[in-house]
Amino acid sequence: GFVIYPMADFLHPAKETVAAWHAAYPNMAGFIDMYAYWSYSVFYVFSEIWGSAILALAFWEFANHVVRFSESKRFYGLFAVIANFALIASGGVVYFCSESIKNFLPAGTDAWHVSMYLLMTAVVAMGLLCMYIYRWMNVNVLTDKRYYDPEEMSGSTKKKKQKPSLGESFKIIVKSPELALIATLIMAYGVTINLVEVQFKEQLKLFYAGDKGGYNGFMGIFSAITGAFTILFGLFVGSNIIRKFSWFTAAVITPAIILIGGGLFFIFTCSGNLVAPLLTFLKSTPVAVATFLGAGVVIVSKSVKYTLFDPTKEMAYIPLDPELKSKGKAAVDVIGGRAGKAGGGYVQMGLLMAFATK
Repeated sequence: GFVIYPMADFLHPAKETVAAWHAAYPNMAGFIDMYAYWSYSVFYVFSEIWGSAILALAFWEFANHVVRFSESKRFYGLFAVIANFALIASGGVVYFCSESIKNFLPAGTDAWHVSMYLLMTAVVAMGLLCMYIYRWMNVNVLTDKRYYDPEEMSGSTKKKKQKPSLGESFKIIVKSPELALIATLIMAYGVTINLVEVQFKEQLKLFYAGDKGGYNGFMGIFSAITGAFTILFGLFVGSNIIRKFSWFTAAVITPAIILIGGGLFFIFTCSGNLVAPLLTFLKSTPVAVATFLGAGVVIVSKSVKYTLFDPTKEMAYIPLDPELKSKGKAAVDVIGGRAGKAGGGYVQMGLLMAFATK
């Protein structure tokens, strides 16, 4: 945010060179853009790793380590609900840094540049706060047997085993039917939500027509609404489903909603003749309706994912023996999640290359 982004024009290839590559190799447009704007590509990759490998994985490993199986139905759904207060807060921060900040800047100032400074400062500050809280928990809470007793959780004081390598983790997943099924769940979710979300963001980009601040401001509002909807759904619906119904009932709701909602979204974007009467009734453009329809589908899908899919997926780890938990979870969560997202990307990349479009 403070070094690479301001130097982007110097670090990236010349626009004329990129345009020549596009003209010469239209089927490779996606790969060309990845290289042409390599700093943005790298930034996106590291941002994805931060969310999955650092925040999500570290938290759920910690939760699985300290929460008893008898407590899981009570607390795991609640964890997901509380976590979504962060979406509301971050949505407000993103909107302020992307849109509201324009009202406080002198004329001629690059508002998006200032937004980047503010957003990256917030990321670093929250990262340091996470580190401090985790350290405080380990020093002041987990050392008190009133709150955490290692012998009670494990049944014995086993020597902590060394974590496996990446290759060993793959072998463990393949050899364990339970871990293989959990990995399949995660990859299936990643592929399906990626197909819907990428196309929604494409419609959003068309809707804002190059306005970076407007696009990012919309995403801030989008995050806040997702957080609020998730909290309400989790408090009044999700937590009750997990407590009162079977594991399968709670787990199958997420894929069912993505199937129905995603199907409606793609029918709308791909079948202009079918939706023409609806556009006339709404007095709106196809891009505008597709943008808000896609946003609604993704919001509902992510809400049920956070409150039902994630808790049920984590509950599936608890009955496993400690060795499978410690050795398999990192590979399943990080590799499975990224493989799912990559799978959706490969599907879209193949279609773009096959039809030579952008």
